[in-house]
Amino acid sequence: MGIPTDSFQPKNPHGKPVGRFWESLPPWLRRLLCAIDSADQRSLFTRCGVAIAFAMVGLWCRAELGFLLESRHTFPLFALANVLAARYCRFYPSLLSLVVGFWGVRYLFVAPRGSFLLVGPSMQYGAAVFFASSLLMQTVVAYGRNGQNRARQSAARLQAMTVELAQQATILRRLIAVQENEKQTLCHEFHDGLIQYAVGALMICEGYQQRSTAHSAADTREIEYAAESLRKGIEDGRRVIRGIRPAVLDDVGLSAAIEEILADWTDPSMRVTLTIDPQANRLSPELQTTLYRIAQEALANVRKHSHSKTVSIGIFVSDTCVQLKVQDTGDGFEADTTKTGGFGLLGMKERAKLAGGEVRVVSRRGAGTTVNCTVPLAGCG
Repeated sequence: MGIPTDSFQPKNPHGKPVGRFWESLPPWLRRLLCAIDSADQRSLFTRCGVAIAFAMVGLWCRAELGFLLESRHTFPLFALANVLAARYCRFYPSLLSLVVGFWGVRYLFVAPRGSFLLVGPSMQYGAAVFFASSLLMQTVVAYGRNGQNRARQSAARLQAMTVELAQQATILRRLIAVQENEKQTLCHEFHDGLIQYAVGALMICEGYQQRSTAHSAADTREIEYAAESLRKGIEDGRRVIRGIRPAVLDDVGLSAAIEEILADWTDPSMRVTLTIDPQANRLSPELQTTLYRIAQEALANVRKHSHSKTVSIGIFVSDTCVQLKVQDTGDGFEADTTKTGGFGLLGMKERAKLAGGEVRVVSRRGAGTTVNCTVPLAGCG
């Protein structure tokens, strides 16, 4: 039937005795037990066939044990067959097993034999009790099995969803890594290409200004304008490169990259407190990039929305994790009433989650905002 021969193998906390017993069974018996155990997953026709097989086995056992059993003990014997049919074939096929077994016993083993009719009130009363008790047991067993099947299916779906989420997380981490590599390559191309050409042109203009004294005032103004345009272009290009991915993050480390973010702020009234553990610069490149992006977004939110005059940034490294904390004393917001928290907050949380950590935002209107990010040291490894 294409069923694994070990799917029926009993589970035991100690494992070895049950496993040895299972391995000692003949292969044909193991295949038969596996087929019976998975019968409730088959078609209705197959389940009805298995249920009738249970009834026939019960009749055979009754015939073999006839010298031990009296006729009044025959019907309770078939309760076991009906319960097994309900357990492995579901409820409706077990009704077929009940009918076949009952009338088979009545015809073959209960006097007067060879008749399907029940003789006497006591026999009819006993049959009614047997039917009622069998139906009750079959109902309980069948629906208990259905509950087990539903739980098993739910567990399988949950496991499949977990595997799918893990695969998606892996894909996202790879996409982010590819994106960061592309940003790094792009920044190097800009810095070593366009910016260097602009710097060379600026040096030519400045050298021409220093060497030549015979040009007219109009030429002087044009050269000065060209040199000034080149200076602004170089500065804008370098600012764009720092925004895409600062070279200092790759060359020096995380602390210098965050200091470069703060150096670009033009508000002199902003008081900044920066505390960075020296070990932060020795973290893995992936983890430094994650912390840098989260700090970059948190500081951008402070600059754009908080109207705060003070901000503190701290990065602390322990034996197992690294913590990033960005705190301001600005306007704040009601974090509990914000559904999504904005794309920036969502992006920070997702970046931390992909690294195995979390971002918690604590804010209250008029009392500032605190962003706490905790990431395990092996999170991006």
